[in-house]
Parts: sequence; C-alpha cells; structure tokens
Amino acid sequence: MRTEGNKKRSKLEHYMLTPIIRILSRARDFYMKSMEDCVGKMHGVVELRLAIVLHSRPMANI
Repeated sequence: MRTEGNKKRSKLEHYMLTPIIRILSRARDFYMKSMEDCVGKMHGVVELRLAIVLHSRPMANI
C-alpha cells in the first residue's frame, strides 16, 4: 500500500496513464500554439500574448 510520501506508481498505473498524459500534453501544446498564433496576427495586443505565455504551465514530463 502506498503512503502519502511515496510518489512511485505501479507499472500498471504507468502503462495506463502515460498515453492519456501524452495526449493531454499534445492537446495543451496545440491549444497554446493556436492562441499564440491568433494573438500574433492581431496588431497592438502584445500584452495579451505575454499574459498567455506567462500563465501557461508545463505538465510533468513522463
């Protein structure tokens, strides 16, 4: 049984969660790139682009 301090996952959890996390990471990256491209096409809205980039937080790499 796992304790709160033990962050190690079982092999089954790893194999089940890795594809899901990979898909979610790619969806996040696609969304952020789309938003940055959209904002980049607008003139005079540099602050919005900066806010989008600063508020994006990468997920843990698996």
